[in-house]
Amino acid sequence: MERLWLDQLRDEPVGYVAVAVNSQAPSFTVFSVPDILQTMSPDYHQRKELQLGLHNRTLQTSGTQLLKGEIAGSLHWKLAKSGLGSWQSFASAVVGDVQTARGHYQKGASLVCDIPDEVVLYMLAMDALFLVVFFQFLNNKTFFLEEFKHLEPRLIDTARTLIKSDLLLVENQVPMYLLQSVVRQLVTIMAADPAAKLEEKVEDELHIILKVAVCHLYPLGHPDAAQGLFCGLRRREELGTLMELGFDDYLDVKYPLEPITRSLLNCKHLLDCVYVVVCGHTLPYPDLPQNPTPSKLDSIPSASRLQAIGISITDTASTLDRIGLRGCGYVTSARLSLPKVDVYDLTEMVFHNLAVHEQLVDSGQHGDLRCFLQCMASLSNDAADLRLLLDHGVIDNKVGNNVLGMWERILRGVNTASPSDSWLRCYQDIHNHRKNRVKRWRREMWVLFFSKPWTFVGLLGACAILFLTAVQTWFTVVNSSSRTWHWPSGS
Repeated sequence: MERLWLDQLRDEPVGYVAVAVNSQAPSFTVFSVPDILQTMSPDYHQRKELQLGLHNRTLQTSGTQLLKGEIAGSLHWKLAKSGLGSWQSFASAVVGDVQTARGHYQKGASLVCDIPDEVVLYMLAMDALFLVVFFQFLNNKTFFLEEFKHLEPRLIDTARTLIKSDLLLVENQVPMYLLQSVVRQLVTIMAADPAAKLEEKVEDELHIILKVAVCHLYPLGHPDAAQGLFCGLRRREELGTLMELGFDDYLDVKYPLEPITRSLLNCKHLLDCVYVVVCGHTLPYPDLPQNPTPSKLDSIPSASRLQAIGISITDTASTLDRIGLRGCGYVTSARLSLPKVDVYDLTEMVFHNLAVHEQLVDSGQHGDLRCFLQCMASLSNDAADLRLLLDHGVIDNKVGNNVLGMWERILRGVNTASPSDSWLRCYQDIHNHRKNRVKRWRREMWVLFFSKPWTFVGLLGACAILFLTAVQTWFTVVNSSSRTWHWPSGS
């Protein structure tokens, strides 16, 4: 398909001055999945229809590939009609030096090397343009250019049928600088703002696109009003403005990274954006020691065992770096705060790719996500644990099948991370609570005498009988002593 557009859109630039691409991003922002993981869990890494980037890329024709061509053709027509250039000039301005663009993908056997530079130029420009147009359309059906509006029916069909997993695969990513460059070129074509405000306008437009993308792609719990707008789209009117649905405020409150909107602009690609929102920090892990001391997370009791020793589990953590044990547990139960996980058909694939991304970027060092997966695997030991997690809202099962073993499957082949200080502290607090005799006795007393209604009523009745018996005895003794004291002495 790219060959087709290479032939049809080969016009020379006409009076169009390309804006220089200033990319500060390092090379290898998009990694290749190791062969052992590809073999161990192939379903977690295979594209279904949408192909992006340069890893394991083919030139097959699909519905989304044809839509990319239609978007590029519409843009080419706009540029040619306005005397601003052509698709060739636009692609050159977006990608810049092709060899530099290739350098943003990890070198290896999976990297496309035998495709000519001109085709790579078109491929990457089309990929980035498609993502920008698609996610901007999901935001209240808006477009940068009027020439894109006739594609609305095609974009609606794509929103209905596109398999979301394709956008979350480690190898199927587009570097952030290309998305930013596409937005810059489109804003320049619009010429809606003075040149002095160009970069400000680019940042504003791009961060809206990224937040809309995160809304549809991140795997944790989110407002009911924002669900189902992408996968499972049923009616055109459901494509409302996400910001009107409250997701914008929700994202800023629940994920208070400082500031979240600008932090997303510094991510490597869309999958990295999802990681930042889920974990609450960028990669690599901030403030890592130069020579971290090797450590590991000891296993913790399952959810039902934690409840038995006085630790309740709640869905009150907004990001993974806010997981922790709250409360002393002497009077009421201590609370292990975890985030809410919506379990869909794609949940395993999403978490696995996030874990692999974290592992590859961070070289196997500290990883909040992998520590979270280990934690959930420890908590979910049997059906009783799963029921407890469902009852407490930590897991919202939307697929209806048994999710036992899901966390172990996600961790298959993934390296164990060196835990951060917050995870070590959380686990240490749990073990200290488990070993504390006073807390254990308090829990045992509660289970024995207060957890069951009839046991509690019987205990109250026994206490009442003991109290009344003691009162009766006291009055009997007092009255007897009083009468004895008033008797006159015999003479």
